[in-house]
Amino acid sequence: MIGQQFLQREFGLHPKVSWQIDAFGVSTGYARLARDVGFDGLFFSRMDISEKKELRKKHQKQQVWRPHEENFGKQKDILSVVIDQGGVLGSYCWPAGFWADTNYMIDAPMVLNKNNPMYHFDKTVSAFYYGMLEHFETEKTNHAFRLFGCDMAFVDAKINYRIMDKLLETWKELGYNEDIELRYSTPTQYLNSVAKVNTNKQGNETAVNFAVRHDDTLPYAQNPNQ
Repeated sequence: MIGQQFLQREFGLHPKVSWQIDAFGVSTGYARLARDVGFDGLFFSRMDISEKKELRKKHQKQQVWRPHEENFGKQKDILSVVIDQGGVLGSYCWPAGFWADTNYMIDAPMVLNKNNPMYHFDKTVSAFYYGMLEHFETEKTNHAFRLFGCDMAFVDAKINYRIMDKLLETWKELGYNEDIELRYSTPTQYLNSVAKVNTNKQGNETAVNFAVRHDDTLPYAQNPNQ
């Protein structure tokens, strides 16, 4: 609450999203507190891998978290979003193929010049496109939120933005934008787009009903048999 007051007083800003990207499980008590301080959405990544697998199958990575319904009814409802980067279930870092950063050299060198004989960035983009097709099979809506970055990344941000700009450019060149529109976004923009899905339905279209969650995402396990 003090942090929120500081941001409001000094900058005239009131953040609307709680970003619990690396919390090892989130309690329903925290979801209630997040709503109490004015957050509309709660983003998190780490939860038991068996539960995340189930959420994928049931298209429930977006849920209405309803803490302590027995006391508050729907007053504390907050839209929660489970970050899913594919591959490793606990990951919240770059998709495969884009790990090129001052502190991460897995996919370095990232050659972006088409005239360079080592250029294969178009193939990296194609792999990302087909990965997105699979990703949408687990989504509830036609919106998906993918993270580009990791712990202690963007130390030299111009490197990261050059790669992402080239991704958007190559994506359009390959014609993928006609199928999946790829754009820069923020947690708030994504949250607003997902929330509008229910209000923009017309005629006989069926509104998306997000699953309701009441419990914690604890206990937490990142690997089988933990």
